Amino acid sequence: MLFISAVIVFVALGPGLLGETSLSGWYSSWQKQLLGNLCHQQPMRSIFIGEVPMAVCSRCFGIYSSFFAGLLVLPIVPQSTWRNNYIIYLLIGAIFLNIIDMISYVSGIWHNSNTTRLISGGLIGITAAFLIGTHQPRISRRS
Repeated sequence: MLFISAVIVFVALGPGLLGETSLSGWYSSWQKQLLGNLCHQQPMRSIFIGEVPMAVCSRCFGIYSSFFAGLLVLPIVPQSTWRNNYIIYLLIGAIFLNIIDMISYVSGIWHNSNTTRLISGGLIGITAAFLIGTHQPRISRRS
């Protein structure tokens, strides 16, 4: 899983990492084509490397890169009852935060940026990695 995640992050960085400097080259790049079904790939919602956008938007890059980072640090983070009980809630909270961010942007309440999209996507990625690495995740039942 770590290797596949690393490859996805590398591909998501896009053609700018490999020296592409034209937007027309970005549109026909193999990275953009490969990840086209996973992301809307709007250039203005992407972080630029050099003269061209990454192959995915900043939110998707936040998810992929923080998932990879989460997998890297997972072995040094001890299992705990707290993590077993709350990791699912943290992931649901991260997803809701992204939904609220999108709805508030569309409705004109909030103007998000590539940075805020990167961070909010990153919350999903890291909590998803920790969920996968949690020994006994559960939803606690309280009476």
